[in-house]
Amino acid sequence: MSRALRDSPLVTENTREKIRKIAQEQGYRFNISARNLRMRRSYSVAVVVEMTPVKGRPMSDPYPLELLGGITQELTTAGYSQAFNVGDGFEGDVDEQGHRGNRNGWKAANLPWRQS
Repeated sequence: MSRALRDSPLVTENTREKIRKIAQEQGYRFNISARNLRMRRSYSVAVVVEMTPVKGRPMSDPYPLELLGGITQELTTAGYSQAFNVGDGFEGDVDEQGHRGNRNGWKAANLPWRQS
């Protein structure tokens, strides 16, 4: 079924049309989670912002918003979903690429916040 809906050349045009018609009649919707599970890839990125917002450095300043907007645009364009979280410090060692890791296997890019 998935090959037919993806226009695979392995499925004849006649069979593709029949499957498309049945899928439409049944209200079939593509399940991204099922695809990701089968492919063993999530196409998701967790973005942890290591910053404690304070009066002199709020999250609503232009730089944090511009940075998060750029991350969102690039990841969305590449087909990834995002989950954002604000953390106050990040446990773990820094590797040679500047990534921090922890016991749970998470990796976070070390993106410094600059102040205006």
